[in-house]
Amino acid sequence: MRYKDYAAEYRLIYQVKKKSLIIDISTENNNGIEVVLGSAKPLPGAKSIQVPYLRFEDTSPQIISYKDLFLSCFLDWWSSDSTMLYAKNGFTEDGQGIFCNGGAQYFPLTNGNYNNIKERLFITISRDFQEVLPNIPNPKSPYLDKYKCSSWRWLYGGPRKIDWVRQLHDYGVENFMVRFHADGMRDGNESYSLREYSAPSIGDKLFREVGQELKDMGYGFAVYSSYIGIEGINKNFDLDILNRDMLGNTTAKFLRYRVKPLAFVDIHSEMAPRIHKLFGTNFSYLDVHAARAPWRDTDCDSRSPMPGMFRLDFLANAQVMLNDRIAHEGPVWSEGGMQFLYAGFVDATYGYMGHETRWDKSTDIVDFDLLRLHPRMISIGMGDLPMYYKKTQFREPRNRFNPWLDRFIAATIAYGHAAWQVYPADFELGGALKSYFLTNAVQSCYIGVDVEEIGYFDGSKIVDTSKAIQTDAYLRRQIYVRYKNGLQIWSNLNHDNLDWKIEINNSAYVIPSGGFVAFKQNDLLAYSAKTNGYERHEYVRSPAYIYLDGRDKPIAIEGIKLAKGACAIKTGCKDKFIVCALPDFEKLAISPALIKQIGCVSLETKRSRTFNNFKIDENGWLNIDKPNSPKIIISSNNDSSVTNN
Repeated sequence: MRYKDYAAEYRLIYQVKKKSLIIDISTENNNGIEVVLGSAKPLPGAKSIQVPYLRFEDTSPQIISYKDLFLSCFLDWWSSDSTMLYAKNGFTEDGQGIFCNGGAQYFPLTNGNYNNIKERLFITISRDFQEVLPNIPNPKSPYLDKYKCSSWRWLYGGPRKIDWVRQLHDYGVENFMVRFHADGMRDGNESYSLREYSAPSIGDKLFREVGQELKDMGYGFAVYSSYIGIEGINKNFDLDILNRDMLGNTTAKFLRYRVKPLAFVDIHSEMAPRIHKLFGTNFSYLDVHAARAPWRDTDCDSRSPMPGMFRLDFLANAQVMLNDRIAHEGPVWSEGGMQFLYAGFVDATYGYMGHETRWDKSTDIVDFDLLRLHPRMISIGMGDLPMYYKKTQFREPRNRFNPWLDRFIAATIAYGHAAWQVYPADFELGGALKSYFLTNAVQSCYIGVDVEEIGYFDGSKIVDTSKAIQTDAYLRRQIYVRYKNGLQIWSNLNHDNLDWKIEINNSAYVIPSGGFVAFKQNDLLAYSAKTNGYERHEYVRSPAYIYLDGRDKPIAIEGIKLAKGACAIKTGCKDKFIVCALPDFEKLAISPALIKQIGCVSLETKRSRTFNNFKIDENGWLNIDKPNSPKIIISSNNDSSVTNN
């Protein structure tokens, strides 16, 4: 190949597998600097489709839709020897061509040499949209089943500020994975990465004590850690462990210097076990590692192994995630953003789409996430709410009826994610408890379960993803998902306040924008919708608990009457059930048929009796007015006693 005075020799090896043309591209004699994927043309009327979670940071690859065909082009990040991959999308300047990806660039090393080009290109064409999505050949997390019921959240303010966590526990929240943020590991401008001790003003002893308290509650406990960057005042600072750009300069981000990949693997292998031993963690948090592209700040130091190749950074990140799982004897949670590369190496990440793809910019095509990432890891919420929305956009009203909170929960369920535990200061205690109880029973049915079908409502019927894209039906954002265990999800993420009417077992539901329905025969019914003649309300019926919120209006559903507020009834306990009287709770009545179904048959003999926090009327209904504690435990044992706490 010759361009003006520049000449290069390259080799192309072609093979076809199923619907993909695979091209191995290589050069010798260090005479290549870039692989450009170019554009497809002429394709009049073609569309460029953004796919959530398939992102290269600020710009992302896209899928081309043309008539009844779909086209994708991807360079294999497992094979690339480039310094960086980059994406390009949209149309060419003349409007005749369309991009779906960019290419690979090779930077000079500090000694002036270039690496030989080595790339593997996949060009896939299919009438099935799902077939052109890239595969993720990563292992499956071993923790999907164990943590399928967990909610997750970070805590600012260190271990002195966990009163609200204790409050959630009092109101029945279980399996909460709590991790502390960077402010717990530093005072002022001290280092907080590559550090194994807490901030001196807090002290390791307090962290250990609070960590033990959290574990005694049945919660997870992790401290902040990150091994990618180092501050100049860190005691481990060493110029020899720092990345170098092509000019030999160190690379710094956020006041931290980037550490060479093999150096942070070595440091982690020594430091992580000590952190676990010092604090008694039962899971870990790795900040930044799954958030940034491995080709950002690639080490071009010619003295390093694999210099100028981002792949070393990618492999080092994956290795640290696997090692961290061993060191902390539990799952690894990392920051989201580039999680598609690390799904399965990391056990959980924020369900963060990227700052350029917040809720109003996303296509809400759930296929890549559900088919490629969901089988391998747990995604948490949509990130936190500021990651999904625009900073303070979601702040008002500060209660559980906030429509931004409703949409956040509906999106979490649409994408098959775990609950992000909402902070009471944002939506009051009622909103924090809603984020747990409305999501928990649903996620326990889908985390670790493969998807059978994905569809989109076109206004009259549900169509498959390919048809939805060809007809633009996906833009309604009314999403249907069926899992292989029979669970069905209808999520309405519509931006134009369009309702979605569905029917399940001859019962009609009207799902408003930001609402959902989840159903599994003989196992689960959960919704935020209108039904049974009531305006919008929330209800969950599962083997573990029942949750009801009439939105401060009287409501009666399946043997439960509630005058005001919200309640949860934990039914998954042997010979007892627990009533969690959530804030603003007033006047709950439980029918004798439901009491019998729960398993407290002996309460039949307790009619017309009054107890401390409740009474049983002459018809056998158990009535609770305003209890003096968050939880009331009602048991049925050999002597038919009834107790309350």
